[in-house]
Amino acid sequence: MLAALGRTQKDVAGIGIGIGIGIGIGIGIGVPCPVDTATGKPSWPPFMPAWDDFDIPARVRSHFDCAVAVDNDANVMAIGERATVWPDVSDLIFVKVANGIGAGIISEASVIRGTRGIAGNIGHVQVPREAGRLCRCGNPSCLTAAASGEALVEVLAARGLPTASVDDVARLVLNGNAEAIAAVRQVGSNIGEALAAGISFLNPKVIVIDSSLLSPGEHLLAAIRSAVYAKSMPIASEALSIVETQMGGQAGVVGAAIYAAQQVFTPEGMQRLLRATENPAH
Repeated sequence: MLAALGRTQKDVAGIGIGIGIGIGIGIGIGVPCPVDTATGKPSWPPFMPAWDDFDIPARVRSHFDCAVAVDNDANVMAIGERATVWPDVSDLIFVKVANGIGAGIISEASVIRGTRGIAGNIGHVQVPREAGRLCRCGNPSCLTAAASGEALVEVLAARGLPTASVDDVARLVLNGNAEAIAAVRQVGSNIGEALAAGISFLNPKVIVIDSSLLSPGEHLLAAIRSAVYAKSMPIASEALSIVETQMGGQAGVVGAAIYAAQQVFTPEGMQRLLRATENPAH
C-alpha cells in the first residue's frame, strides 16, 4: 500500500508530534469486519476470511515501534464524523453501505463495541420480506444479502441491466432508469426498517449514512428516512436527524487517527512513547 502511495516506511515512522523525527506515535487501522478490541485481531471477516484472527497489531509493530489501534471501519468512521461534524452530539450512529452493511454506534460519547466487537453489525439483521436470499454468513434474509451494494448489483444484472459495479447502478439512477431507482429505494427501505428496530433501544440524535449510492439524487436517503419515521415511535424519532456523511472517505482517516491517539495515552502506550524518547532514531 505504501508503495502504491509513493511513500516508504521511513515516511510513516518519521511522523512525530513535537518529539522528534523517527518516532512513530500511533497508527490507527479500520477493517471491514468485527474486531476483538483486546487483541486487535479480526473476528470472522466474511469478505476476507484469510484474515480471521490475524495479528494485525503485531505485524504493524514489527515495522513501527508505536501504539497500534485496530477497530471496525464503521466505528472509526463514526468517531471521525462525530469529532469533526457533530462534536456536541453524544448519541450518533454511522451507517456504511458498501459490499456489506455495518454501523458504528456512539452512545453517551463512547463507541459501543459489545462483548466480541460485533455491536453495530446490522448487516445480519433479518429482513423478512427478502426471505430466501442467502447471505455469506449462511443465513437467509440478512440485510446484507438484500440491501448491500453487491446485492443490488446482482439483482439488477439478473434483470438484464448493465451493472457490474455500484458505480453502474449510480449511473443508471442518475440517467433516470426507473427500475434502478425503484431498486435503490427498496434498498433504502430495507435499511431504514433495520435501523428503526434499534432506534428505540439507542435513541440517537443523528444517523449518518455513507454510500456511493447517495450521490445520484436523494432516493436512498429519502427511502431510509421514510422507513425509519414510519416504523419508529414518534418520541424516539421526533428529534432525530438522518443525514449524508459530510466527511466521506476522510471520516475513517480522522477517526483512525483519533482512536490511535487514545491508545497512546494508556499505560502501555506511554511506556512505549517514553522508550522512544529515550532512544530516538537517528
